[in-house]
Amino acid sequence: MKDHIPLPLPFIPGWDVSLVVEAVDSGTTKCEKGDEVYARLDVTAHGFGAYAEYTVVKKIETAQN
Repeated sequence: MKDHIPLPLPFIPGWDVSLVVEAVDSGTTKCEKGDEVYARLDVTAHGFGAYAEYTVVKKIETAQN
């Protein structure tokens, strides 16, 4: 499969998430811990997909519910 999809392993698939914010960095002002958001992850950029208990989401990938 790595010949068809050249992604670094381990790779967690999935793009769409609906989640509750667990933590934010110090520069974040638009959302805070406990907010409900949804996002479409760019798994090619950081390799963490939606089929996981926790994932990393960039602010630009999110929208508040």
